[in-house]
Amino acid sequence: ELKLRLLNGAHTFTCGLAVWAGFTFVNEAMENRDFSEFITNLLDDELTPAIRSDKISTEEASIFAHDVLDRFRNPFLRHRWLSICLQYSSKMKMRNILNIRRYYEKEKSVPERMAAGLAGWLLFMKTKKINDSRFAGNLSGKEYVLQDDAAEKLHDYWEKEGSDTGNLVTKVLKDQILWGEDLTAYPRFAERVNYYLDLMLTSE
Repeated sequence: ELKLRLLNGAHTFTCGLAVWAGFTFVNEAMENRDFSEFITNLLDDELTPAIRSDKISTEEASIFAHDVLDRFRNPFLRHRWLSICLQYSSKMKMRNILNIRRYYEKEKSVPERMAAGLAGWLLFMKTKKINDSRFAGNLSGKEYVLQDDAAEKLHDYWEKEGSDTGNLVTKVLKDQILWGEDLTAYPRFAERVNYYLDLMLTSE
């Protein structure tokens, strides 16, 4: 549970943002002060509070989170962000939807960095159709072909709703086939995902 929600969860919340920011490797991103601070705060302020329970104490989660940060900084682990993005949509659902739900249950507020991470996923899923089954994206000059079971669905969302990001975010977050629940039910979550998506789009 610690590995899934903290290590894997942090990877999945940040990989789209890292590609958008122009980073190739995880340890490279950790050398950037702003990005390192983002991941640290995501783990300390949002994922650790979300995971604590009768079985996992805050101290245990915090210790594991800082081990995760040490792993991310390890210069000998050349882990590519684009590799982490493989099957991005299913990873986001499996690893992080429960984190969002638990954070809201405990903190009663928007997990800002989780919202930014979901916006990063949504921007990463903006693609062009290559052929009937292949979709390619481009962020910060990095071209990639999606290996994601939801590629066609997200391509269609962008094609139909991309001119209105507020509507796009609402429809994607409401998609219970993608998430297993309606994410717009969480107060102001869609609003904040839309805010971060617009911020990234205007900074491209």
